[in-house]
Amino acid sequence: MKLSVIIVNYNVKYFLSNCLQSVLKAMENIEGEIIVVDNNSTDNSTELIQKEYSNVRLIANNFNAGFSKANNQGIKIAKGRYVLLLNPDTVVEEKCFEKCIEYMDDHDEVGGLGVKMIDGSGTFLPESKRGLPTPLVAFYKIFGLSRLFPKSKRFGAYHLGYLPMNEINEVDILSGAFMWLRKSVIDKIGGLDEAFFMYGEDIDLSYRIVKAGYKNIYFPASEIIHFKGESTKKSSVNYVLVFYRAMIIFAKKHFSDPNARIFSFLINTAVYFRAFLALIRRFVEKSYMPLLDAGIMWVFLKMIKLFYASKIVGYSNYYPDEVELMAFPLMITSWVFAQFLFGGYHQPTSMKNVFKGLAVGAVIIFISYSMLDEKMRFSRAIVAFSVAGSFVLMPSLRLLLNKFRLFKLIRITEITTGIVGSVNEIIKVKKILSSSSEKKKHLLYINPLKKSQSIDKNDEIHYSASLYQLKDLIQIKSVDELIFCMKDVVTSELIKIMQLPFIKRLGIYLNPGDGSYMLKSSSIHSIGDYILPESNPVMKSSFMRSKRFLEIVISIFMLIFSPLILFLYRNPKQFLKNMWQIMSGKIALVGYTSSDGHNYLLPITQIESIADDSIFEKKKMEYILNYGIEKDLEIWLSNLNQIDRMPLGTN
Repeated sequence: MKLSVIIVNYNVKYFLSNCLQSVLKAMENIEGEIIVVDNNSTDNSTELIQKEYSNVRLIANNFNAGFSKANNQGIKIAKGRYVLLLNPDTVVEEKCFEKCIEYMDDHDEVGGLGVKMIDGSGTFLPESKRGLPTPLVAFYKIFGLSRLFPKSKRFGAYHLGYLPMNEINEVDILSGAFMWLRKSVIDKIGGLDEAFFMYGEDIDLSYRIVKAGYKNIYFPASEIIHFKGESTKKSSVNYVLVFYRAMIIFAKKHFSDPNARIFSFLINTAVYFRAFLALIRRFVEKSYMPLLDAGIMWVFLKMIKLFYASKIVGYSNYYPDEVELMAFPLMITSWVFAQFLFGGYHQPTSMKNVFKGLAVGAVIIFISYSMLDEKMRFSRAIVAFSVAGSFVLMPSLRLLLNKFRLFKLIRITEITTGIVGSVNEIIKVKKILSSSSEKKKHLLYINPLKKSQSIDKNDEIHYSASLYQLKDLIQIKSVDELIFCMKDVVTSELIKIMQLPFIKRLGIYLNPGDGSYMLKSSSIHSIGDYILPESNPVMKSSFMRSKRFLEIVISIFMLIFSPLILFLYRNPKQFLKNMWQIMSGKIALVGYTSSDGHNYLLPITQIESIADDSIFEKKKMEYILNYGIEKDLEIWLSNLNQIDRMPLGTN
């Protein structure tokens, strides 16, 4: 047997399926096997493999064994002359394996090989080629010198930035995302070191290959897509800790004591430094908009106060200090809280959400002001003008920041989307888009075949261009994103297209052969994403905040008035229990299903007495796509007599 492909999976079912489809295409002319080791995924990955990929050898662990141990499980049963360790969030081109085999067969001195990798936006991934992380190399990497001087042989040694990305070269370290290994070498030096749970094991194995007298080769003649970060969130503090701790293990294993101590010191310094930066960055990302809102409204309130005191009353110190110390902070808190509630700080957000938050903030401010004692009411005019000003200042701030790409607003105009595929595949994509929570799009259809080739005709599908006219179509029609139907597009051609300069600004989606979902990764720093027909906007953070707030308000309201309404219910004990559980978040008030493991007091399946599955699916989709807190409010008010029922899903 020529090749054994080993894929370790953990909760990335859709990426795994897409990866397997590309691997099967690449192995059509190769005697080989595919081994998937699943680390106790909870997303039905194993069921997917058993049902749709019966020719794949599956090892299903009942615990998370880690990357190294799981790969070793696969290596142990591998029968191929070559072993490929492949990440599940990758797509390989059709001739990838054939090219690698041909090169390895001609170069017996090569023990390991890595290929050119791009991310889901077509950006080259620098870890495709890496140098040995010696203490100095690690120092340059950790403290940013490698980023400042990427082409320098001294400072850019970590990612070997001075080596051309499109030339074959000898390197020190291979990437664990695509690690092509000679099985005889692995049998000689051993598999992955299981002391590395995740990260660092590829560095260790690559170094051991070199120490054994073999070469590691960077082989850009073959290219793959790596949806960077779906399995690992590399911007997180946890990643920093785990990765750099792995580097310490590597240093202690392979470096002399003095070098290992220096390396460990640098790494430990870097861990705390990077963790601190990550925390600061996260705080800034979460708080800069609320702080800006608070800042501009504080300045505006002071200006109004000064204007009224000086120009209207004629005495600049007319208003007491308590106005600034108590009233202004409370008003600003009302605006900020309402923006949080309606998703005004969620990115991307719509102006509709911003104005909803402003309206609710205004109501809170006016009601609070009206309830104050007459002696504490400082000025209705200041309150009124400040509320009016908030409707101008806060939206204007977002528009300004959006223009400079410092804050994301949802576009008012339709997104122009080009779909590259045959008629049948385009119809599948349209179905996904129409039944998901994706924003409505203006669709253009692109013929994946050459001009001289024919394609199926359909009255609903009229092609705007062929694939070779893609650049002109993007410029003329102002295309925002592209969806490639993998069944109709050659992967090697797709990879070349993704790296074209005029593609870089576009969103790229890949639709696999079965047409049931789409994959996307927007940049080297972002995790992979996917779109399903049943994508549920209720689960988005902006909707969840509103939904949760409504539930808390309703449960508190019902508990306050429970002495007056308890006699209306047959089971008052269950009524009180339900209210407490809703308030604490143990159960939800309204939901469309209980199949996701959540318990609902008022599931629409029972409320509307739906027996027919097709009608239920329709009602479910209506609830999902048209969700608003007013819908939950309507369901609650219409079913007050059922609040003492046993929640669905509980015993």
